[in-house]
Amino acid sequence: MLEHLGERHAAALIMESIEYVCEKGILTPDVGGSANTAEVTRAVVHYIDAKADIAETA
Repeated sequence: MLEHLGERHAAALIMESIEYVCEKGILTPDVGGSANTAEVTRAVVHYIDAKADIAETA
C-alpha cells in the first residue's frame, strides 16, 4: 500500500525491519516462535526507530 502511495522508502524500511526481526527469531507461535504480537511489533518499531536515529545523525 505504501508503494502505491509513492512511499517506496517507507515501504522498504518496513519490509527490512520485518525481515530483520524474523531473522533474529522474534516470531509468534503460529510461525514457530514464542513471542506475542506486541513483542514482535515492539521489535519492528525499535528497528525502525534505530534506523531513523542513524539517518538523522548522518
